[in-house]
Amino acid sequence: MEIYYINSKNEKLDLVRWPYRIQTADLFNYKRNYTYMETTSGGNISSFNTPVVEKSVQLTVEASTRKDYYDALNRFFRVVDADVSSMTPGKLYIDGQYMSCYIFGSEKTEWEYGCNSLDNTIAIVSGAPYWVTEHKKSYLMNSMTEESDFLDYPIDYPYDYMPSVFSNSMDNPGYEAADFRMTIYGPILNPAVTIGQDVYRVYTELEEDEYLVIDSREKVVEQVSVDGIVTPKYNARDKDYDIYKKIPAGNSQMSWSGFGFDLTLYIERSEPEWIL
Repeated sequence: MEIYYINSKNEKLDLVRWPYRIQTADLFNYKRNYTYMETTSGGNISSFNTPVVEKSVQLTVEASTRKDYYDALNRFFRVVDADVSSMTPGKLYIDGQYMSCYIFGSEKTEWEYGCNSLDNTIAIVSGAPYWVTEHKKSYLMNSMTEESDFLDYPIDYPYDYMPSVFSNSMDNPGYEAADFRMTIYGPILNPAVTIGQDVYRVYTELEEDEYLVIDSREKVVEQVSVDGIVTPKYNARDKDYDIYKKIPAGNSQMSWSGFGFDLTLYIERSEPEWIL
């Protein structure tokens, strides 16, 4: 089992290899809150939700020399406290699944002078206590099914005036609708992706090497220029549809025209999946 923490500066702490080794943890435990109304026959549960959650992990920190031991203790604090100081969560991973969180506390026991070992129980808090698997797929024009013929004009227009509509299907392997990140690559005018009955369209012009990002989890619609300049495009969305609507579970038909794009689904679970 791979268990590690990566902070907001991309610094990694491996928690199953020395100098840090997990002894016990409640990482696989979960409990949802619920709301209900009392009735004459008992209670009617109306909804479930997951509030801010705290978890704990007990580590052994150990090294062969005093210097390595102190370096391990100092590095652990530096890596986790960088996130707290910057108010930017890190990610705790179990076998490729991650939870965004902070490590905000430490209680050290079994500490003895002259012994290069101690137990460190760390406190973890998450405002989004879900284990996320990122499911990514690229949809490139030259690998898709084309539903109509491309009009090959003898003049090289700045845009591809093609009635060609590319189609494919995508699968959300989760059991509920998923947040997503869609990256659309130019050149294209007013790009739109249809997934099932929903349309994700932005009225904008993407030049060569520019791209558009729609992220339902971060609630952003942004265009990125060749020079890296980021321009908000939320107000340019097609207001007849919800630009942040989650992707439904199961298989959905897709269609789009004249561009390629990447689609990442964020599959969430209250408990990390047990993987061989």
